[in-house]
Amino acid sequence: MKFPLVILGGRDRRGTVLPEEGQDKQPLQGYKGADIKIGGRPLVEVAIERWRSCGVFDPIYIAGPARVYEPLGLDAIVIDTDGELGDNLRAGNERLEADHGPCMIAVTTCDILPDPQELANATADLVGSQPVDFWMPLCPVPDASRLGASAWKPKYWVRSPEAAEAVPILPGHLMIGNPATLRLRFLYQLFDQLYRTRNRPLAYRRMVLTRSLLGSLLKEDLRHLFSLRLPYITWGVVYNVLMLVSKIAARTVTTTDFEDHLRRAFLRRAHRRQYPDRRGRVVIMPCLSLAKDIDTVEEAREVAATMG
Repeated sequence: MKFPLVILGGRDRRGTVLPEEGQDKQPLQGYKGADIKIGGRPLVEVAIERWRSCGVFDPIYIAGPARVYEPLGLDAIVIDTDGELGDNLRAGNERLEADHGPCMIAVTTCDILPDPQELANATADLVGSQPVDFWMPLCPVPDASRLGASAWKPKYWVRSPEAAEAVPILPGHLMIGNPATLRLRFLYQLFDQLYRTRNRPLAYRRMVLTRSLLGSLLKEDLRHLFSLRLPYITWGVVYNVLMLVSKIAARTVTTTDFEDHLRRAFLRRAHRRQYPDRRGRVVIMPCLSLAKDIDTVEEAREVAATMG
């Protein structure tokens, strides 16, 4: 089983806003996949080798400006795009749909360097769990010292159904799903806002997400009214997103909550009716290399030093 993979290689235009714990760090800007060097090679070149070597992702695309990535001679297909994260994700989805038709695809970012063993374990779970509506990993970090230069990153407490207690986690930067089954217009906006606020407090992120999504959701429901369809989208998306965020804030959220609320919010109703028993899979598993995206100069230096 193989999945086409899109690596999002856009520019971090603003640089991340660091929380208080990271105020002594230097935020990175620019095209991190090309600018960060590992043993004299662009980070994205080394990452592509890792993604390809696990045998699960093929073909591999990078969604970013051709002027930046084509001169690197990467073993990947360049999708020429240079917008916000949501714009680049849209360009990647459209290209893969043209090349492969509706299918499960994988999406990741250009600023992580997957560990081969962690990647093998993650893909074994991915392949073994099919068919699912979507798949995403969360990385437990009970010992913050393991994070090194990334110790400042905000963590969230999540519990797997079989566990007695929640554990602090970082999200893994890998998602798999079928774009044809998703409410893409809202997901593009959601990913834009999640990325822009990725290191901000949860209350701030909830306010921004609600404000940015509500207007477009109401417009979509108006279109439903004018076409004599029931205006159900706004309530379904807003309710499930806010319920999920509230559970995260209360530290009571489980992986099952993630699966249920994300499915109800972002899977098209027709798909959910056609496959009522199918679920998404959100799994807590060791995948630190997928969770440690490189936001700062210090993190970039640490990764480069680790690789020798």
